[in-house]
Amino acid sequence: MTLWKNEQFRPLNKSMPPSCDTFRSHDGGITNKEVPRFLLYYMAISGLLYVLMCVNMPISIIANARYDDWLFFHNAESIFRGDWLGAYGHMTLAKGPGYPIFLALNAMSGIPITLSQSLLYVSSCFLLTIVIYRLSGSFWISIFSFLILLWDPAMIPVRILRSDISSAQALFVLACILQFSFLSKTFKQGLKWALLGGVMLGWLWITREDGVWLAPGLFLFFALRVVQLKLLNVKISYFLTLILSFIVSAAIVWSCIAAINWIKYGDFEEVDFKSASFEHAIQAIQSVRVGRPEAYIPAPNKVLRAIYAVSPAFASLKPYFDGPGKGWENPGCAAYPSTCGEIAGGWFIWALRDAVASRGLYHSPEQASDFYNLLTKQINDACATGKLTCRISIISKFISPFIPAITTSQVRTIPDKLFKLAGLLSWQEAAPAAPNSAGNHQQIEAMDKFLNRPLRTPSASHKNSLYARGWFYPDNGKWIQVKCLGGIYNEIITVNRNFSPDIAAHFKNPYANYQRFSINIPSGHYCGIQLTGTLHNDHTLKIGDMKAGGTPFGGGALYFDKIKHLHEKEVNTTAYNVLKYISEAYKVALPPLILVMILIYLWRIILIGKNIVTDKYFLIIGLLLILVATRSTVLLLISISSFPGIRTHLMSAGFPLLYLAIVLSIGSLFSDKHQPLENEDMDKL
Repeated sequence: MTLWKNEQFRPLNKSMPPSCDTFRSHDGGITNKEVPRFLLYYMAISGLLYVLMCVNMPISIIANARYDDWLFFHNAESIFRGDWLGAYGHMTLAKGPGYPIFLALNAMSGIPITLSQSLLYVSSCFLLTIVIYRLSGSFWISIFSFLILLWDPAMIPVRILRSDISSAQALFVLACILQFSFLSKTFKQGLKWALLGGVMLGWLWITREDGVWLAPGLFLFFALRVVQLKLLNVKISYFLTLILSFIVSAAIVWSCIAAINWIKYGDFEEVDFKSASFEHAIQAIQSVRVGRPEAYIPAPNKVLRAIYAVSPAFASLKPYFDGPGKGWENPGCAAYPSTCGEIAGGWFIWALRDAVASRGLYHSPEQASDFYNLLTKQINDACATGKLTCRISIISKFISPFIPAITTSQVRTIPDKLFKLAGLLSWQEAAPAAPNSAGNHQQIEAMDKFLNRPLRTPSASHKNSLYARGWFYPDNGKWIQVKCLGGIYNEIITVNRNFSPDIAAHFKNPYANYQRFSINIPSGHYCGIQLTGTLHNDHTLKIGDMKAGGTPFGGGALYFDKIKHLHEKEVNTTAYNVLKYISEAYKVALPPLILVMILIYLWRIILIGKNIVTDKYFLIIGLLLILVATRSTVLLLISISSFPGIRTHLMSAGFPLLYLAIVLSIGSLFSDKHQPLENEDMDKL
């Protein structure tokens, strides 16, 4: 069977015929299968265009995001100075050093961060595509794999976040696994790729604390590959050694970071966020019950008061929770209006760390750990003696201690969350755009200089960063207001009524002569349009969800004639216009392609039947889909329990895996009916 024109598809275990216009690897690294030069040329040209687009896309420097952008910069600057992560405090080991290490290396290179991140991603796509070609022998499968991975609009960074490199890390790991599992001809070759893959996995693991999502897919993949080799009567001892080498090298990376932390701070851990003392303290606090659990509130104020009464350690934190800690109520209130007046979801764990730090108990890991252990003991003793009613949820006990009790109302949101997740995976999103840079001018300048002056969005020099004009026609006499919580501003903005005879005429209501409005909205993180009066917390339209046109709102109709971001000229570069077209193409093409992929995969399983376990596509595509499914499950669980987790940057490592599965599924249609993955040289390893 042919694939497009006269391209003969070659199954995964067959090589390309010799060609004078080919590139051959002689270093023993990948194998000696030939790679056409025109494939390399296509990838080089496309990769260059991608890099040019990235460096001409402005990013946002959010210097006042002290738990994200600023934290990564601060730690990277300390590494750059040779002081590892700096003096110990409650944020020093809160997040892994994988991304700060990359930022420090970038600072040494002297090139803009947007250039280094784009080169890293292009390199990962390039390596994986070479491996795909040497597996499939198909130019078309390879080039389509490269293009769909490379031009994924979700891969364009808009801030300084660790998710900007996690996609490249995942692709490097995948390429190395496929290489040593199928293509290496000698044990030495396989060992090199297993060790490199393990180092990449270790780097990913120290970049994000939720790397466990990789474990189920990798375990099943290796298990099925061992079964394949057994069915083919191939010795498996060498392959098992490669798997062990892969795991050990990843563990060595983690251990090196933990050892540095032990030398510097006296704590053999990568991050203290996952320390037993902190996890047990969170679990103990969230286990206390005063009445029924409340949705998205892990420790309601009434629970805090109950713990104050029985735990002197926790009572010492009361001045913080009753004072500065009130600021932690703002982001949760914006995300879940029903939680206003409480510290919601995943924000509580950060508030607790701040509270402990406010007492001066974070001078060393040992000091903080002792306090958390004391707090946990006092709560558990009160639970045991009946002074407190306590119940540890199953999810908290067996999945993560950071996940609080989930109520029935939260469970009922699962269908909506799944729908949103499906929309995210099929890229029913707008092209990513960087907001205004924010924070103190000196801090923005310091970050900008350290990042080697990438093209960035201007900082909001005044409060008006977004302009909106339209009308609102309610059926209950209410009006609208803008409420901003957290970020730079914390206020209610009155929306003035403008003369609207056209609205009165349209609705045939003589009292609707003042339904039009024009508003300037500040650049805070948590602004939203709400109804005035007693119902204002029941209806909120987040600024990020505002679009030109009409939408039902608060029992009425809200219509935006115009929405304009100030400094739009700076953001609206040629590169951004190109990105918008690419984003629209993905939005149209992905839903049917995902459906086709699923149908092809199921059809292949049915067609091949009992021999499916030895089928090449079943194994590789299955690995990709399991990884996407586990990542999606993590985000779904976060979203229904802690905070809105179904976001582009949190799914960044999952997008390219899904898109690669699409290309391989469609490409499998042009393979032989069934080709087991043979490797006659495996015995020679």
